Amino acid sequence: MYSIATWYGEDFHGKPMANGETYDMYDPTTCASNWWPLGTRLQVRYDGRVISVKVTDKGAFNHALDLSYAAFEYLANPSLGVIAVEVSVSDD
Repeated sequence: MYSIATWYGEDFHGKPMANGETYDMYDPTTCASNWWPLGTRLQVRYDGRVISVKVTDKGAFNHALDLSYAAFEYLANPSLGVIAVEVSVSDD
C-alpha cells in the first residue's frame, strides 16, 4: 500500500510510547501508526531504500506512519518532512 510518512523527534524524545517503552528518536526501528496494531513489523520503501520498523506508538495524526527521526533519515532528508512511501507488513 502507498501512504504518507512523516517523522517525530525532539518533542517526544525520552517520553513513554504507547507500548510502555521510552521513545528514542535515534532508533531506526521504531514508528507510530494508527493504522496497524502495536507490535506490527513493517517494511517501508522510498526511492529505492527499504527499512524495517516496528509499530511501538500511536499518535494524533491521520496518515499511515510517523517514523522515528532515524528511520526517516535513512529513507530521506528529514527537511522534506513528508514523503510518499510504500508500506507492507513484514513476516519477520
